Amino acid sequence: MNDTYGHDVGDQCLVEFGRILKSCFRKEDIISRYGGDEFEVFMMNIIDAGIVEKKACQIMQALQLSKVFEDLNITLTCSIGAFIVDRYTPYLEAFERADLALYCSKYQGKNQCRIDCSPNKKLYQ
Repeated sequence: MNDTYGHDVGDQCLVEFGRILKSCFRKEDIISRYGGDEFEVFMMNIIDAGIVEKKACQIMQALQLSKVFEDLNITLTCSIGAFIVDRYTPYLEAFERADLALYCSKYQGKNQCRIDCSPNKKLYQ
């Protein structure tokens, strides 16, 4: 966006995406911008991958329906990677696995979600 339309439009994209994220999640969920155009969302007490998939679809649909850039004929899309953790999963492991799922989503065609919900093999005390 920045290279094609300029930094003002790139900034507006980030603001619009942040607005959409805020509208899609509960107030107890934690939403943060990790860097560049990457965001993190922490949802507590979610054990069903179907809920995560539903949220991902909600975000992608809201982006496609966004009218913010209608005059520029821009449709926003996103790639989503998710990892479902248990209470003993260290943050760095969860982040790395979600990040790998994100890159899988990007390299397999973008504008989709990949969820890693394989059980944590390590035991932490």
